[in-house]
Amino acid sequence: MKLSKIKQLKSAAGYYMGRTSTDENGLIEPYCRLSGYSQLSNGNTGFKIKSLFICHDKDSDGFISMCLARLVMDKENDKIVGYNYETEGIDWIDNPEILHKYFNLYFIDVTPPADWLEKYGSWFNHICIIDHHKDKLDKIRKSTINCANIVIIDSDDKTKSGCRLFYEHEFSFKPINKFLLNIINKISEYDTWNWIHNPSEGEQFKILYTNHYVSKFFKASYIREANIIEELCDSFLYDKNIRKPVNYTSADYFAFYDNINKEFYKALDAIKFNERYNYKTKDGKYSIILIYDMYPTVFFQLAVIESRKDKKNQDIYRNTVFLFMSKSDEYSLPNCFTKDELMPFSVRTYPMYDIVGNEIESNQVTAIDFIKEYGQENDGGHKHAGGIHLKGLDYEFERKS
Repeated sequence: MKLSKIKQLKSAAGYYMGRTSTDENGLIEPYCRLSGYSQLSNGNTGFKIKSLFICHDKDSDGFISMCLARLVMDKENDKIVGYNYETEGIDWIDNPEILHKYFNLYFIDVTPPADWLEKYGSWFNHICIIDHHKDKLDKIRKSTINCANIVIIDSDDKTKSGCRLFYEHEFSFKPINKFLLNIINKISEYDTWNWIHNPSEGEQFKILYTNHYVSKFFKASYIREANIIEELCDSFLYDKNIRKPVNYTSADYFAFYDNINKEFYKALDAIKFNERYNYKTKDGKYSIILIYDMYPTVFFQLAVIESRKDKKNQDIYRNTVFLFMSKSDEYSLPNCFTKDELMPFSVRTYPMYDIVGNEIESNQVTAIDFIKEYGQENDGGHKHAGGIHLKGLDYEFERKS
């Protein structure tokens, strides 16, 4: 079955908003009625047009995008759902017909698969993609999609995250409280890693703590659970008890500061004692360091900055791709080398920056180039940070001598 766009149709009872469908024989059949009847024959006056907001549900940038969507959505008709680049196992991916009632689709801080858009994009009257992940957007721009109803909102300014772009797109003429605007600014600084160029150590820690607190808040619940997204967003937006710790006045902030110091030295040890998992790709193009039982947290970033002050370490970061595997993964290193299942890794490269935040080393290896060469079709991320899925045979790299 192929759905048409939502349009105004006529019946004996009057006009209504609805769709038609094409069956396997090519016949056009009425599919559904999406509104009440009206005697009006032009325009959409009197009809409620539904929108679906599909937001990234794995980080603070995506969650704050959900909160902004909650502020602009029609609470009776619209819906927010979470998504994290899956190509199957998601209702609207596997069964796009379930979206038949939505006039508009908004993808925020996340981009749908290009082949899905190519196949189903024409079903919808308006698709708006608001994202800052350039590699994902480039796949859409380079595909054969030719749908006038698809609009992409991005920016050449690499310091703007998904929630920042959404705020600028939807709230330019709408008031927003200072609390939420402060959150948007700090989450955008964190998500784009622009915080590392901030000359104020105090401001850096405020940015890190804001991300820590927001992430802790939404990860306490299974965010894809039915109706939980709207409830979480409302709690974050309107519960005054939520605001106090985010304003850096509670003891939690000082405990977080102490924890940064502990994790910082743990990360330094991981960098120093990595010889066991030090590899080269077989073509010699990439040096690989596997970091086990660690995640590329801000603590690791701070440790990189500290260790790179020693000039003898600078070549390590210029020529090396770091692969991080969480302890929670099903297989542990090095036993996972014998497995053929896809394994998730976080990928990082660490460039040098000048005092104003521009990269000094233009010839260093990058995370996104490594991901494009070794990753699956839907893997990706930023220039120096992203995600990749590898099979055992893919990452049996040659150990450095």
